[in-house]
Amino acid sequence: MLDAYRQTQPEVRDTLDMEGAQWVRVGALLENSSLLPADQRDAHLDVVLESVRATLGPERWAEGHRMDPVRPAADWSLEGRFRTYCEIVEETGALELADAMLAAYLAADPTVGALERGRVEAVRARLAWKSGDLDAATERYRRVAAAARRERSDELKARALIGQSIVARHRGNYPRVRELAARAAAIAERRGMTRLAATACQTLTVGFAVAKDFGTAVIHGWRAYLHGVGDPIMEAEALQIIGQLFLDMGHPEPAAAAFRVIISRGLTDRFLVPSLGGLAVAASRMGTPDVVRWVEDTVDARVRAGATPYVIATARLELAIAWDELGVPARADAARRSALAIAREHRFHEIAHHAAERQVVAAPVPETLSTNAEEVADAVLHLAAV
Repeated sequence: MLDAYRQTQPEVRDTLDMEGAQWVRVGALLENSSLLPADQRDAHLDVVLESVRATLGPERWAEGHRMDPVRPAADWSLEGRFRTYCEIVEETGALELADAMLAAYLAADPTVGALERGRVEAVRARLAWKSGDLDAATERYRRVAAAARRERSDELKARALIGQSIVARHRGNYPRVRELAARAAAIAERRGMTRLAATACQTLTVGFAVAKDFGTAVIHGWRAYLHGVGDPIMEAEALQIIGQLFLDMGHPEPAAAAFRVIISRGLTDRFLVPSLGGLAVAASRMGTPDVVRWVEDTVDARVRAGATPYVIATARLELAIAWDELGVPARADAARRSALAIAREHRFHEIAHHAAERQVVAAPVPETLSTNAEEVADAVLHLAAV
């Protein structure tokens, strides 16, 4: 556990420490507990449970994990809740620490059932591909699929298929992405597992988008949104993709509407700042420079509020694109220089590459929308008007 903590980047450790939750102490308690006889672990596990409960708060504790089809049956169980707890660690970028904590949890708590163990294995697979270890992710998703067969669990089968689809995406096998995601979506929809269905449809959306079939992609994106209704994170993730797809199809009005919905909901900078950048590009293509100026001012405010460098650099780059399209080269160059400075400081190589040279991005020629895609556009415009 301490090794995993030491391997975590200093700025990430600082974020974890400022959160006030005793992440490393919880992990250490679980590690120590696993060394004890099973009948002597209760005291350690009780301390862990109360620490997790205090960090999550009553509402998130009661929910368990937002992706699970049902809430935990027992108030005294860590089931679902420990995955939620570890996701907080994951979101800071401490992937090794989150993985070590999950492994320690499985080793320490003999009451964890087969279904929960399969769910944890799927999370550890995600942490592996996020860390760039596709081989480990592949093996872990294979174990999830094997557990699904043993337990006859459609939930674990859907989780395995979604994960295998994402690994296929990272390997560049996009036909396989679409095949696996479609199978996962069908299973999850048939069993009423709406959150998993949303994730599967979102993965399917990306599979069609990479193939430049934006019309089909946006239909699956809306399908993901509908399955995610009621979960602010899933709604925002779907709307961001939908907004970008309408930009790619040359339809900035529904794109702007999608981004405005996200912005209006007061979400974290993870969703707010990229949506601001998308809105700037959409507004430039609609010929509304006042909106682009508002976006620029709002991004500046998020910088002062402490937004992460990556989302700010990305938004600055999109502001550069917007000002270029509006024919304001001085503002475009200033935004581009800012993006480049941030990218070089923090080693965001892809952003630095795009920001290093002035590249005017031409707005795409509007595609003719299918009837279904037009219905999605109308629905997004209506959503923004509510």
